[in-house]
Amino acid sequence: MEENNMWKENFEKLNSSYQMRILQGSFDLVSQKLNNELNAGIKTGNLELIDIAYNKMSNGKIVFDATIIDKTTGLESHEFYDDEFDKIDLDKDKINSLKIIGMDTLELEKDIEEIEGLKDNPENISLANLKELDRQVNETASSLGLSKEQITYSATVDSNAELKIKADSLGGSQYDRINANEKVSTHYNMGEIIGGDYKAFQIIKTSENTYRLMGIDENGFVEEINDNRVEFLHGVNAVSLMQENGETVDAPVLCAFRIKSASDIDREQVIGLCDNGSTDKATFYGRGAISTEQMTAISVPNRTYSEDRVNQKQIMDTLETPSIENTDVIREVAEQYEIEDPNDLLNEVRKEFPDFENASKEDIESCAKDIAEYMAREQDHLPRERINESDNPHA
Repeated sequence: MEENNMWKENFEKLNSSYQMRILQGSFDLVSQKLNNELNAGIKTGNLELIDIAYNKMSNGKIVFDATIIDKTTGLESHEFYDDEFDKIDLDKDKINSLKIIGMDTLELEKDIEEIEGLKDNPENISLANLKELDRQVNETASSLGLSKEQITYSATVDSNAELKIKADSLGGSQYDRINANEKVSTHYNMGEIIGGDYKAFQIIKTSENTYRLMGIDENGFVEEINDNRVEFLHGVNAVSLMQENGETVDAPVLCAFRIKSASDIDREQVIGLCDNGSTDKATFYGRGAISTEQMTAISVPNRTYSEDRVNQKQIMDTLETPSIENTDVIREVAEQYEIEDPNDLLNEVRKEFPDFENASKEDIESCAKDIAEYMAREQDHLPRERINESDNPHA
């Protein structure tokens, strides 16, 4: 091999690209040796070298494990080479011969036993695993809009040879983390709604200006929530964002992900990022993803506690409020009466119905039309003063 022998002293500390280069050269060299040794089998295509792995024994010796497959039977066998790529003889008959002439073979027997067990060594560094890691790096870099160098610098590999990235090391713009235990409705927290074994969730904007919903595990490693759990929604312009004071504003949406569910009720849920008019972008949880132009949402994480927030969590709950169609009715009436801001009408109607979400659609529509008719007569379309309860037929 042309590589400098300095790699023998610190192979484990080399970066994965250099390790892969060393092992590829080792693979080519061993392949040639096997071609000479197993000429018939190699030429007929029955035998094939499929992997080579670096191992360090307990005594510090370097051993390469070459994995050979017999394609006629599917069975694998192993050949072992030292750091000079000379084949290691594991013939135990020779040990018996040495014993006969009185030689101490204890160390040799220990070495052979350890070498034979290297094929199951969990700490080996194999060419096949490095290539799989390289594939994961390329795939992850492409998915997150990061460079391969960024991923390689911040990534690690777990015991299952899976690529893991620390959440704190991700590039791009990162927005508020949502604790998986964050209650977003009366009965459910964010972890129960999205699913998966995560302690937190976070939306990031990559360097390629695409948005990704990420899950963060208990060790701080991050992975993208895949399309089995969420679906990126296109064409979502705004969301009706319920404020902490109970008012509702139209907030421009930057991105939105529908949370997939087998339930017809739950499949309208959405998580996303919007501009709530402040200096910070707001992560939101909403409902109404089936009709993406009429979504109602709350900000998460929640930083304040109020009576209005308790009511909002009830509204957002799929058990407490199976449908949010009353909000849709308000928007339809607002459009019919050409009300400039449907939220003005929504806020006025809510004042008349303390149990707005559970009120009948007919009552909501009737009240909304009465108020909308009044608002339409006002030249500036400002909301009227609250109807006196004594005069309100809908209370």
